[in-house]
Amino acid sequence: MSRSLGIPVKLLHEASGHVVTVELKSGELYRGSMVECEDNWNCQLENITYTAKDGKVSQLEHVFIRGSKVRFMVIPDMLKNAPMFKRLEARIKGKGTALGVGRGRAVAMRARAQAAGRGAAPGRGAVPPVRRLVSIISRLIFQYVFVHESLMVVIQCVDNLESKTVEVEVEKKEKKKKKKKEGVNEAVASDGEKSKKDKKKKEKVKEDVRASDEEKSEKKKKKKKHKDAENGDSAVAGNDDGANKSEKKKKKHKDAE
Repeated sequence: MSRSLGIPVKLLHEASGHVVTVELKSGELYRGSMVECEDNWNCQLENITYTAKDGKVSQLEHVFIRGSKVRFMVIPDMLKNAPMFKRLEARIKGKGTALGVGRGRAVAMRARAQAAGRGAAPGRGAVPPVRRLVSIISRLIFQYVFVHESLMVVIQCVDNLESKTVEVEVEKKEKKKKKKKEGVNEAVASDGEKSKKDKKKKEKVKEDVRASDEEKSEKKKKKKKHKDAENGDSAVAGNDDGANKSEKKKKKHKDAE
């Protein structure tokens, strides 16, 4: 570890092997054990619990996070007792040397520590005050509430869409049923019209057959009458010829006498 590194970077290296929580600038949260970290805050985590912006939680095995995307990082409370802080306190009080702290920086840090003792804001590497923790907690609560409300809105939208889709499906089914009924009615009507037409055709055929039969019978009757008339005329003519012949015979007999 270099002597020119700042306290936050050293603290980040001290957090290797511990469970940390990293929040990105995009609002995503990663909580897992830190495997390795770099001076530019690039870090690798394993066995991660990932929380998305919409509140969805998932488990990941290994993640590499770029340091420029980190908003802040929460480290275990036990690191506040790290040896580096003891050396720093000793350096500030003039009882020893602290790694990575020059003469001018030591004076500045001593002044900041004294100001913090008087109630002023702590320096960069100091433990966050109660107000900062409260602001962080309130921000997390606000994010949770916002995510919860957005999820409720999304659920309502999904329910509305499902109800609309159900209504549309019911309407489609009703339309199909109506079309089927109309088709059946049309088929029945067409069948009735066809049956009526067939009946009319059959009746016409029967009437035509009857008319033809009547015409045939009338023709037969006329032929019979004509034959009967011809036969009567021939019989009368035969009788006349017989009478004429008998008269002629009688005349011949009288003449012979």
